[in-house]
Amino acid sequence: MAMGKELYASEGTMLKYLLSMYEREELLDYVKELKIRRTFGIKKDKLAEKIANELLTPSVMRRRIAVLSPECRALLERAIREPFIPDVEEIEDALSLNESDYAFLNEKEQLDVPVDVKIAYEKLNTPEFQEYARKMSWLSQCLNYGEVFYGVFNKDILRELFNTRKASSGIE
Repeated sequence: MAMGKELYASEGTMLKYLLSMYEREELLDYVKELKIRRTFGIKKDKLAEKIANELLTPSVMRRRIAVLSPECRALLERAIREPFIPDVEEIEDALSLNESDYAFLNEKEQLDVPVDVKIAYEKLNTPEFQEYARKMSWLSQCLNYGEVFYGVFNKDILRELFNTRKASSGIE
């Protein structure tokens, strides 16, 4: 199959291949979410490729991965080293990673990471990024908690939630 060279690297699956399995309408929703322009009339495979390229840009990847929980990032890093079958306690985080499209459950039900995501993440994963991700993950958790607990809340409540951990964790 001629397309196989485009879809697979010698080490494994490419992100654009995973995205090409989505329905066209799902890809168009993704385009809107990522604010990708000039997609009118583009075929499904090219749309998947555009989305993959956008997801792999350092600024987008940084923003999307930083808000993941520390447990999700740990699973991602573990799957980068070697695909594995998540334990029962890890399933929810594995599914979150699957939804992010930076990891997927392969045919063996292992959490796996596309080759191009591995390469991009290895470049992104610096000590500065880890510090940024620690802060952004906590902020994301505060926003989620506030939404569930309060429904609608103002920035003062968010600041109070965020600062509850500030002293003990060194987040500033």
